[in-house]
Amino acid sequence: MTETENRKTKKSVGEMIEEVIESKQPDYTQSTETVRLTPEQEKARARRNVVIAWSLVGFMVAVFAITVVRLSQNIAAGAGA
Repeated sequence: MTETENRKTKKSVGEMIEEVIESKQPDYTQSTETVRLTPEQEKARARRNVVIAWSLVGFMVAVFAITVVRLSQNIAAGAGA
């Protein structure tokens, strides 16, 4: 083999790594399948979303209330000293 043929057959480490990564990755770009939810599933999803939203709001209110109480306690303790 000549030197130019050796250069053509040799691959860089980066090219070899890219080939390995591409060979192990599934090709999701060719899929055209979509999931159609039934009306019952859409209603269940909506209910779950509402529950998650109210839970998040409740958590935020609890954190705010605890923060206000703790700050007011610290202010009261500092004012009496």
